[in-house]
Amino acid sequence: MSRTKKKSPKVNTDHRDTLIQIRSVDCPLCGSGIKEPLYRDMRDVEDGIAGQYAISRCRKCGIIYLSVRPTRKSLPQCYHHDYHVRVEGGTGTVAKFIYRFKHFMEHRQLMQKIGHVPKSLLDIGCGSGGFLWELHRQWGSGCRLSGIELASPTTVDFPKTGIDFLIGSIEKLRPVRKYEIVTMFELLDHVYDPVKALHAASKWLVDGGLLIGKIPHFNSPWRKIFPRHWDGFQISRHMTFFDDVSIRKVLSDDFEVLSVSNEYDPGDLGVSLCNWLVSRLSPGTRPRQSPVYLPLMLLTAPLSLFMVKVLKAPCSLVFTA
Repeated sequence: MSRTKKKSPKVNTDHRDTLIQIRSVDCPLCGSGIKEPLYRDMRDVEDGIAGQYAISRCRKCGIIYLSVRPTRKSLPQCYHHDYHVRVEGGTGTVAKFIYRFKHFMEHRQLMQKIGHVPKSLLDIGCGSGGFLWELHRQWGSGCRLSGIELASPTTVDFPKTGIDFLIGSIEKLRPVRKYEIVTMFELLDHVYDPVKALHAASKWLVDGGLLIGKIPHFNSPWRKIFPRHWDGFQISRHMTFFDDVSIRKVLSDDFEVLSVSNEYDPGDLGVSLCNWLVSRLSPGTRPRQSPVYLPLMLLTAPLSLFMVKVLKAPCSLVFTA
């Protein structure tokens, strides 16, 4: 595919420290600058990062992406030091239960795809390490486990588990070994260029190895009900938004797509509803730190499960390639 490098001038946002810079960008997949605006003046309703952003659909290839976004250099500033994925293992008892259930479901989804305990697995974007810890709990020493993250986790003692840990971005790290399975759960929507990230991930796989990933489904009914507060937006941290068709396009450069399926995500409704409520009842509060967050997660999880399993509503995409 032809991919241009056309860039727009950088523009400072109103962030008090002027750390966040915003620019308008072309399609990350095909490089086309012809786009259909879908959402304008989008703001970060979860963590309060300053700036106004936009989401567009490429008229050439159909990819939906954050077309007005932080610059690559500014992107790390969009993540607070206590961003929820980084601290999930160090929160209270109820929160730990919710995250453990989430990782239990991810382990279950993984086993449905591969059907056996692999000899080695690399989790790219491992966050706090909670998913790797669940795999270690389930598999013991039967699988060599490794993780990649931009910063060292503080809530999981990796040396005691025997889990290897690498600090850096997948695009810049060189493979030190290759793995039977590579996972990218809730990562591909965060990376600045998903095609480059997937190309880099392919180098960590053995011949015949599997890439398994999970991303929000853009056609989720909760996006339509909460058009600016949907959990899958994560403005300004989500760069690309996928459906069944677009994820296959992005994967096709480096992988043979084996399956794309709709799976359950317990937070799809809960976080979206929390974002909406907190923005109205307590403006300025970070929703995941609100006292209503955990009760909403517990109350809405069964409804989300019913929507996915019974009504077949789009929720979260799991791909195998």
